[in-house]
Amino acid sequence: MYTAAEQLGVLNANSFWKLVRQHRPWFNPKEAAAYLHVSIRTLESWRAHGNGPTFTKRKTGFVRYHIDHLDAFMASR
Repeated sequence: MYTAAEQLGVLNANSFWKLVRQHRPWFNPKEAAAYLHVSIRTLESWRAHGNGPTFTKRKTGFVRYHIDHLDAFMASR
């Protein structure tokens, strides 16, 4: 199995994101911010004001974003 960096070199972007959707569709805030091309602080601000992408807060207090919700958010903007 290749690392994510190696996969980017081996696969085109569409194939890479298809693999991500299948195997690891939940992103932490840092990953979600990178995926959306915004800062973590922007993502936090959106979350605080209720106008960002849909997120889930786990029992442990960790915030997670599903890749499908991030895509829907980008499509709606």
